[in-house]
Amino acid sequence: MQLDNILVINRKVELSRIDENTIYKSLIQEVKDDSFAVAVPSCLGEYLILHPNELVNVMVLSDNERYGFVSKVLFRSRDQIPLYYLSNPKEVERIQLRNFVRIKTIFEVFYQEISSEDLDRLNQLKPQEKARVVDISGGGMQIAIDKKIPVNSLLYVHIPLAMDGDVHNVFVVGKIVRFIPADEKRTHNLAGLGFEKITEKERELLIRFIFCKMREQRWAER
Repeated sequence: MQLDNILVINRKVELSRIDENTIYKSLIQEVKDDSFAVAVPSCLGEYLILHPNELVNVMVLSDNERYGFVSKVLFRSRDQIPLYYLSNPKEVERIQLRNFVRIKTIFEVFYQEISSEDLDRLNQLKPQEKARVVDISGGGMQIAIDKKIPVNSLLYVHIPLAMDGDVHNVFVVGKIVRFIPADEKRTHNLAGLGFEKITEKERELLIRFIFCKMREQRWAER
């Protein structure tokens, strides 16, 4: 994969320590043959302090794709604008946002059945019925659910995302596109939801959450 198309000056990047989920944001400031430099990353006013030879997770953000890899910290410059110089990656994972990578994970969400008339008063609703996520992507999710709900029904779903040492609350409207009833092998119904109403900010939070879970799963397999 050509790094020239990935490591681009002024492109946004997100960094985190290995085995940690806190995401620090920065920009690429310089690109060399064997390394690249980023401004000191920050998160909510706190700066990420790195040391030579430390490994970090790096996510490079472009319009339609994300590129994830591990880099080694080479050194920190002492110029007027301090920079961290990181090694070029040996392996790069590309994720196309339009394809919405899906991961398997289990956590609790809350939902409420709604009608099209409820779409104008979502801020007055408080989903309280419980369900469990089975898998999730930026475009939809599959949930284990006790009730039987017809295909094409609308659900207003509260998705609490545990990430960065905090809980980020995402609210979406999903349409049931697939329903698999429980049987002798499975005690819960499975409902597949496609997101019908979600803000770009909330989708970005979902994608960040998915990347965090992917990193956790990769390191658990090593």
